[in-house]
Amino acid sequence: MTQLRGDVANRVRRLPKPSNTADALQPVFEAVSNGMHAVQDQFGDDASRRGSIQVDFQNIRDPSTYTVVVTDNGIGLEDERFRAFCTTDTPFKIARGGKGVGRLLWLDAFALVKVDSIYAGDGGLYRRKFDFSLSSDEPIFNETISRVEGTAEPGTSITLTGLRSNSYSAKMPVQFAVIQKHFASHFLADFLLGKAPGMTIAFEDRDARFPQAV
Repeated sequence: MTQLRGDVANRVRRLPKPSNTADALQPVFEAVSNGMHAVQDQFGDDASRRGSIQVDFQNIRDPSTYTVVVTDNGIGLEDERFRAFCTTDTPFKIARGGKGVGRLLWLDAFALVKVDSIYAGDGGLYRRKFDFSLSSDEPIFNETISRVEGTAEPGTSITLTGLRSNSYSAKMPVQFAVIQKHFASHFLADFLLGKAPGMTIAFEDRDARFPQAV
């Protein structure tokens, strides 16, 4: 069984809790930033043209079922990235300004995280799936790796489900306009620089496409 090393529950417990909407969205922003990095690693200078990120907000009226799905067509969670994922406070993305704690915010905000990633390995494509939660003896569980048969492309889907009752359930937004505004503000520099992949935010029956919506 793969283990996330360190006292994860205690580390998460000591994280600052959100005091406003922007703070509450930070775990989602971290998932999107991971997707951007994966797309940039996959496509390099072509990331803004070939890359894509989809963010779907679902079941937003009930904190227990509040779900955010972040999907990218990036490089996937191959072995080196997975080892970094399994190490708290990893320096893997320090050159990009990463602090190695983004996925711990997922645990702090959401009851369950599901990761489904396709990546290139020896002789073909592989699919790595696992669950991530503080409710299990080990934060990473139900891990599987399988060879991908047929047509597929690398990429990762992160499903964040069920707001925990530690300020996140009260602060996470339920209005489309609020979410759109905060996404535009948080990722403004990425889009102005012209290096970020296209991103779509879907919310009930509406959506916003970036960078057009900036």
